[in-house]
Amino acid sequence: MNVTIKLADKNDFFIIKNFIPLFRQYVAKVYNELPNKYGVFSYDNCRTLQELCDKRESWTKKPNELFPFIIYAFDRPVGYALVSKVKPNSFEKSDYFINALFVVEPVRRKGVGYAAVKNIFDMFNGKWELHTSPAESNIPTQNFWRNLLKDYTNNKYTEFINKTTDGDEKIIFRFSNNS
Repeated sequence: MNVTIKLADKNDFFIIKNFIPLFRQYVAKVYNELPNKYGVFSYDNCRTLQELCDKRESWTKKPNELFPFIIYAFDRPVGYALVSKVKPNSFEKSDYFINALFVVEPVRRKGVGYAAVKNIFDMFNGKWELHTSPAESNIPTQNFWRNLLKDYTNNKYTEFINKTTDGDEKIIFRFSNNS
């Protein structure tokens, strides 16, 4: 199986938009969230899936700060990753942050996300940070990150639980891949 990533632009960002409702439903399951009053799994009061997805178009407008990747396997798109360059003086001086990672259910636990994320890490040298929910329902994702980071960093990463700026408690992972 060949796993590749492609930096999306305005011409193919619609592929990521197609995955966003699936990602939001997955996140809602982890956090035990209900849809909003319009029936949309959204952080805000989006009235439609179209509105929810259109708000993410900003990811194509800052090419030196926001990096939306489409993940391909089995000769088709199977997920996406959103990576951002961190603004100075945030995230304890990290350089990059993984905002989202999603792969469709049929390819999970087959190495697709693992290969895609390693490719992304290799593209950007610096200090990295990522967050995930400490919820028991999120143990598979927690284990994914622990296993990947243990392998990728030769067990040289930090992990702790803290409240983030949104007030939620998260598991925070940090590492550096500077040469």
